[in-house]
Amino acid sequence: MIAFNLTLLVQVINFCVVYYFLRRLIFDPVIDGLIKQRMVERRLNEEIILKQQDVESFRKEKALQLVQFQQDVKVQLATDTVKITLDPQYTGRVVLKPVSPEELLLFKKKMEDSLHAGN
Repeated sequence: MIAFNLTLLVQVINFCVVYYFLRRLIFDPVIDGLIKQRMVERRLNEEIILKQQDVESFRKEKALQLVQFQQDVKVQLATDTVKITLDPQYTGRVVLKPVSPEELLLFKKKMEDSLHAGN
């Protein structure tokens, strides 16, 4: 049987003291560190999701710009011979300018000369 004497009381007090110190010195800091780590992981995951959404919207925007550019080129090619040049103010768009037949012949001659010079 269990004898209720002073030894049992001392053991209960020792257990409470050890539990208090372990909790203050080990358990609480570890638990706080785990909670902070989980919060950082959650915040980073949210940032990743936002960045993925930004990338997807940017990709869609560029796809629409490409389709618009292709349509512009088809319209210009159907009506005229064009020269593609970069816009002087870089806006990510290309300027289509009509080319005269003389410029086209001059360009063709330059290309043929460069091909013959390479041989």
